[in-house]
Amino acid sequence: MFSRAWAATLLAWRRTTLEQRAFALVFVLLAACSLTPIWRSRWLPLLDEPNHAASVFIWLKLDEPWARLQEFYGVRFALAPYLLHYAAAYLFGLAAGPEAGNKLALSLYVLALPIAALLLCRRTGRNGWLALLTFPLAYNYNWACGFHAHNFGVAAYLFAVLALDSFLLRPGFASGFTATLLAMVCYLGHPLPLLALYSSLPVLWLAHRTGFKRIVDTAAMMFPSFCIVLYLSVSHDLTPSSTKEGPFIGGPRDGFQALLGDLPRYALDSVSGHVDTFVFMALLTVTLLVSAHCFWRRVGRDPVDPSAPGGLQGWRRVLFDYRLAWLCAAMLLLYFGLPTHLSRPFYWWLVSPRYAFVGIFFLLLIPPVPRRQPGALFGALMLPALTACALLPIHISQKYAEFNQRAAPMADLVGRTRPGSNILFLGMQPRGDPAVNVEVWREGASWVQMLHGGYSPAGFVHDIEGFPYLRKQELPAPSWSCAECFDIWEHGPAYDYILVRNELIPVIASNDPEFRLVAAQGEFRLYERFAPPAAEPPFRPDDDDLGWDDLPARR
Repeated sequence: MFSRAWAATLLAWRRTTLEQRAFALVFVLLAACSLTPIWRSRWLPLLDEPNHAASVFIWLKLDEPWARLQEFYGVRFALAPYLLHYAAAYLFGLAAGPEAGNKLALSLYVLALPIAALLLCRRTGRNGWLALLTFPLAYNYNWACGFHAHNFGVAAYLFAVLALDSFLLRPGFASGFTATLLAMVCYLGHPLPLLALYSSLPVLWLAHRTGFKRIVDTAAMMFPSFCIVLYLSVSHDLTPSSTKEGPFIGGPRDGFQALLGDLPRYALDSVSGHVDTFVFMALLTVTLLVSAHCFWRRVGRDPVDPSAPGGLQGWRRVLFDYRLAWLCAAMLLLYFGLPTHLSRPFYWWLVSPRYAFVGIFFLLLIPPVPRRQPGALFGALMLPALTACALLPIHISQKYAEFNQRAAPMADLVGRTRPGSNILFLGMQPRGDPAVNVEVWREGASWVQMLHGGYSPAGFVHDIEGFPYLRKQELPAPSWSCAECFDIWEHGPAYDYILVRNELIPVIASNDPEFRLVAAQGEFRLYERFAPPAAEPPFRPDDDDLGWDDLPARR
């Protein structure tokens, strides 16, 4: 059986043209380079990565005695956003373990973008080499923030657009069912990609010159996903209500010029430095030059998309051939039109910037490069662009490797602790790292949890209570965003060890009666309890006892 499959593959390879073989080899090479940041180092320095990785760890290791997770958590599944990422990482983790399973799931996302781009190029009559330009976009600002759920939802959105486009061109049960299913999957990734899908539907209607019946059919395909949103909102009391003055939906907005200037950062920025910005400008420049070259060559030539239905002429043909441009415009409209952050009817950090890389994704696929004989100038322009696409992830992986060198003492010090003990991690300001632009150590307690088990005060809290896990017991700890609020008498008694990063000012006094410094390595210091906690903390006078109200000048 294996020999026959190998023989068939070899025969198919021999029947391909030289260009097709070159494309396959370059695609595989870029895929390998794009996965380097994920697999070169152990820890991914992303803002929310520790909490999401720890959530998968809890699902997989709940019954492990050494992890002691059952003391603190109970697992609960729900048809809710974030499930797409967690389910993929969980299924991979069953075979490969929590850390490798999460990385396999993230690898799936990284490869999904160029695959969707390739399918879009083929569907719209464009040259597949354009799809290779989308490889770097996986490492956008959403990636730097660890918004894996949103990124998985975007991947589902792209394939849903493909299914809708196929249905509108040639209606059928397979494409209709696929579009309906992917719309629901899109929401199980994140709500914002589902909003992108709803916003893209009118664009596809206009491009396909859709009749009333197909409009009703495609709207009905979106109805099940809308029902899931409505059900979760009502059943879990998520129906928003605003008590603030102003519009029902509102929040701070950056100005047009500010958003335009930040577009490179939001579309392609995951590490410190300016290399990713240079790559973004290179991709944008190549896209504009290729577009100009194609428009010049196509004067008097056949239309772009040979699959267009008959009878399309003039501006209607332009709408159909360049529907990727209108999808790009729809995503950029969401980027410039929505609030940067949402404050009404509920708080939601970073809303409109999440659409930046989706708009750029479609922008890179706009040039009407023909499938055959694209021209020597096209190849000359693509060569430096593809080189940049290969070098950027290698650069990112080097930044991640440098971060892991600085983070290595964390695992060493955690390894010195006793099994079954409770460890409190404190990441002091500044909580960032020279390799990245985010406060990567803000949720470092979850990395300690993956190494040692037990409780993490920085764990992810979903809007749906109990998902992805239910907290049975909580240990006292300062807020994950304010480790400086640590109080030895309030928080210390529950822990056997206190691991501190970036301790510029001593957290525990050298003469403390309960904790002592036992190890210091790199940016980390480990304190161990050597005496049981005091029955009652010593008397500490409050402001009233000190008479601050009578002596305002001493404040």
